[in-house]
Amino acid sequence: MAYKMPLIVDRNLMTDQRIFFKCGTHNSLISLDGDDFQYLCSSVPKAVIANPRSADDQLDESVIQEGAQRSTIDEIKEKLGKVSRLPAMPPMAYQIVRLVNDAETTAEQLSEVVELDPSIAMQIMRYAGSPYYGYRGTIDSVQDAITRVLGFDLVSNIALGIASAKAFHIDKEGPLGLKAFWRHSLYSAMLSQAIARKVGDIGKINPSTAYLGGLLHNMGVLLIGHLFPPEFKMLNKLVENHPGDSLQVLEKRIIGLGQAKQVIDLGHSQIGSWLMGNWNMPAEIVACCEYHHDENYSGEYADYVQIVQVSNQLLAREGIGDCGVVESSEELSTDVLQSFNVLSAEELEALFINVMEMCGEIDELAGRMAA
Repeated sequence: MAYKMPLIVDRNLMTDQRIFFKCGTHNSLISLDGDDFQYLCSSVPKAVIANPRSADDQLDESVIQEGAQRSTIDEIKEKLGKVSRLPAMPPMAYQIVRLVNDAETTAEQLSEVVELDPSIAMQIMRYAGSPYYGYRGTIDSVQDAITRVLGFDLVSNIALGIASAKAFHIDKEGPLGLKAFWRHSLYSAMLSQAIARKVGDIGKINPSTAYLGGLLHNMGVLLIGHLFPPEFKMLNKLVENHPGDSLQVLEKRIIGLGQAKQVIDLGHSQIGSWLMGNWNMPAEIVACCEYHHDENYSGEYADYVQIVQVSNQLLAREGIGDCGVVESSEELSTDVLQSFNVLSAEELEALFINVMEMCGEIDELAGRMAA
């Protein structure tokens, strides 16, 4: 259904370990894992159409294994690094990283760089004027937003996130389109920041860093869309037809050729972390990209990763994000209460409600950022 192809499937194909079929070129075949084929064809009619040749029963196991073979993560990352279309870090993002790494940078210097891009400057000023932050005065400049409301760290992280995403060119519409990306990113960032303020002191968990982790943790989705538009279009259709499944599951079932299939199989988490590392983003952000679907991660930056995970699980109740739609009554699989030992279930729910009360403003901002 995701490919809008009417099908009747031979029942024999629904038990095969691997399926090979023509793909429109004279020198290539599509190789698809049997489980993935069954998933894609789960809702189509089945019938006995043909009798398998007896020789097929004797197919050499090495042929099956060769068809199922996958490149290692390192090999795929090496290939990804050689892609000529791989986007460079935008100049604005590079300047912001340079300023943030300089301990002598002032609010005035940061505001001067941010104001070089009027669209980013305006979004930051609108952000600072949001009722969520409770500032009732007038904000006339980015420097006002820094000194009176948001602070240096948060403004630099907001600007860095917006500037970084400008490296990619993908469709605005669809469940993985640019509008949906920014909507998910903004909700996740604000909720992650709110949780971080509650669960830790500034020496251990920085709310601004948690905000940036929430904002950029899904950058791998933009990279897939930027590098492989046809496969990305099909991935969007898969998400539309299987709203209850996470993107982590669906991207393994996409049909593609050569490098596109290999890279997408690697997953948006892995390639997102690779890109963030390549752009010299903070290690906390790289970890949030790589492990935001890994509930067993217990490394150095587990606090930030768990905050993003919990944010995403809460947002999935509203159909926001890449975890699939879940019931509002479903319990969190990551036990944040035990992890941080300071946040009650009621407090967590209150933080979630506070962010969702801003849905109109966040949705409007996401629309402007995708324009």
